[in-house]
Amino acid sequence: QPQPQPQPQPQQQPQGNVPSNPQFFSHRQQPSEQQQQPPPPRANANPGSPKIQEKYRQSLRNLNAAVDDDDEEDNKQQESITALKRNILVHWALNPPAMTSLKSIDVLISSIHTCFPPAFGVQGHVYFSKWKSIPVTDLRGAVAGNNNNVLDEKKLEKSVKKLKFFLHPDKLPRDLDAQQAFMCKMLWDVIADADEEYRSRRDQLDWIR
Repeated sequence: QPQPQPQPQPQQQPQGNVPSNPQFFSHRQQPSEQQQQPPPPRANANPGSPKIQEKYRQSLRNLNAAVDDDDEEDNKQQESITALKRNILVHWALNPPAMTSLKSIDVLISSIHTCFPPAFGVQGHVYFSKWKSIPVTDLRGAVAGNNNNVLDEKKLEKSVKKLKFFLHPDKLPRDLDAQQAFMCKMLWDVIADADEEYRSRRDQLDWIR
């Protein structure tokens, strides 16, 4: 009597919807080279001095504490000054994403007009319309034998003096409100810090050469 033939066992499928194709697992377990490599860090053109870095780092800490504070005694004027300070730092003065170092002096000078009233909700004033913006290309000069542009010392110094003269308390109109006056003082301070950093780096490079 012929023996019954064994029936082939059906292939057991893995539980769930996971495919049984080994190539699938091979592909999932070995991500591509591009996925394994993290994106290169963004270069910071102006690393800044530790002292000034800590100054602005602490400034942002204080702003965060002020925003999180639910003290009802804070008046609207103080809240508006806090918001104005944050806007100037985040949108104009500091390098993203760390927000601890100032942008280079030429970038700040060429873009400072974007901070003048009526920017950031501050009431406008005819005085600020008198400022003539300075393109960043006006602060640079070609170096012989080099296609790159570098800061022109004389043009930069002239522009810094012009800006400080424009923002000097003795030159400002007497009818500025609290927000306008605070904005001028803060812009002055940032430009002064950025100029100090630039001169410090320049002197270091001159000593090396």
